[in-house]
Amino acid sequence: MSPLIKYDEAVSFTAGQELQFKDFKLTFLEEVDPEANSTVKSSASIRHHYYLVKDSRGEQKISVTSGQLPPPNKEFTVSAGTFLLHTWQTPSGQRLFPSKLLVSKKQ
Repeated sequence: MSPLIKYDEAVSFTAGQELQFKDFKLTFLEEVDPEANSTVKSSASIRHHYYLVKDSRGEQKISVTSGQLPPPNKEFTVSAGTFLLHTWQTPSGQRLFPSKLLVSKKQ
């Protein structure tokens, strides 16, 4: 079993890696270029897909799209409360994208 990852701590990840937090598990599934097979490119955008396991009964797919603007933080709720998934930068301004993330508990 992997060590628990602390909230408010930036962590590196790779595809398929399960990140174990106290209240849930989060796995980075893939990075997708929505326009990869298109002949017309409107903007450079990338979509990251994550798989959230809330508990034995709840699962959710989270998608984060970044392009010309940084992606907003993604909010999600589990039995222990509401959390924010930061994929662009930490609340203090440290760059996370493209291979780190941070989860904070919403107050």
